[in-house]
Amino acid sequence: MHKRQDRRLAASQQDASAALLSRDDRYRELLQMLQEKRARWELLGERMSLYERALLPAWSKYSNLLNCGGTMQPCGFSRRLACAYNPGPVARAF
Repeated sequence: MHKRQDRRLAASQQDASAALLSRDDRYRELLQMLQEKRARWELLGERMSLYERALLPAWSKYSNLLNCGGTMQPCGFSRRLACAYNPGPVARAF
């Protein structure tokens, strides 16, 4: 009877050890996923900051320039394209 208990105890200890190893593996998986997602989040934050700092003001100036009703009118295709989206007095000339 003593040997049977030893086998059950050994099996239970093995099961507990396997469960701990499985839990640790899952923890490492989730930690790696978290680190990857955080790196992506930081990259997107930097991209958004660049967009807000550089591209948005530049586009704002450019769109004001292409306003078709302003005094400074660029020439060529970009003006025609902008005027197609914002028809004004100049767009009707095309």
